[in-house]
Amino acid sequence: LQYLSTPPPLCHRTLVTMPRTQSKPDPEKQLMIKTKACQRLAKEAVYYKKEARENEARIAQMKADGTTDGIKQAEGVLSETMQMIPHSEANLRKNLAELNDLVKRLGGGDGDGIDADNEWMVAANSVLTEHGMAVGQKDGADDAEGGDEPATSVDGLAEGEAF
Repeated sequence: LQYLSTPPPLCHRTLVTMPRTQSKPDPEKQLMIKTKACQRLAKEAVYYKKEARENEARIAQMKADGTTDGIKQAEGVLSETMQMIPHSEANLRKNLAELNDLVKRLGGGDGDGIDADNEWMVAANSVLTEHGMAVGQKDGADDAEGGDEPATSVDGLAEGEAF
């Protein structure tokens, strides 16, 4: 039992970690990240809509040409794209609301403030304005139902038909 009392060999190093101190996040960096995220999500939403239009046109052309090869696959791709449109729009609305809250907080002069002429504050306000949200405006995503998912319309369903 002598080997239990001997220290480990010098070739084994132990990793010593220092405890992390909670530093206050850089407000300008937060604003930059949120603004870029909203810009990316806006492009994504536009892309899905464009892709859906292109796929619809391609399917219509295939049907007009009488081509049956690949129509099922193209319809599957179109279906997946159509499912992504509401998802991407919901993500965009959620991130725009978060950006709006951040702009209100940082522009409020509570110590974290960023100048109104800061490049990221200008970009954030531009993104919000581009999507029809004035700073401080509620998006409507926080209504009484509380869900981020869009409502499903059942108007065109027959009795007993699943959606």
